Amino acid sequence: MDNFDEEKSYRFQETMNKINIYKSLLIDTDYKAMKHSEGLFSEEEYAPIKEQREEWRAEINRLEEELKEIQE
Repeated sequence: MDNFDEEKSYRFQETMNKINIYKSLLIDTDYKAMKHSEGLFSEEEYAPIKEQREEWRAEINRLEEELKEIQE
């Protein structure tokens, strides 16, 4: 039973680490989102950043669902 708990704990921590990396990436690009909202980046300039941020948020959501499964 202990090995199972260790495995779950490891998977949980690894998943949390991934989530934190994606959240850090979002934080690192927040200033670009603000610049766009202030009109300092055009739609063309911001489009690839926006797409990347959407992918990161989708991955965070997927990983958060994975966390729920691990905790069950």
